[in-house]
Amino acid sequence: LHIDPRYMEDYETGRDQWIKILDEHKGTHSGNVALVSLGDLGESKSVRPEETNELFAGTTECHEIAAEFLNSFGVPYEV
Repeated sequence: LHIDPRYMEDYETGRDQWIKILDEHKGTHSGNVALVSLGDLGESKSVRPEETNELFAGTTECHEIAAEFLNSFGVPYEV
């Protein structure tokens, strides 16, 4: 996923495209549709380089943003 809070509009565009596909398949697979995210959740560098050198991946903020984003698909998800 490598979510980067600086570019959420890109993730929202992609999500909207996937929601259409997921919604189509909810009806054809008895509602048995889920989302899986493999690998890292967050950007592997600082997303606020002017404030900190801390990597974004693995932070509480990263996990909270990723969980909110994955919940927005309207189907169960696994990480």
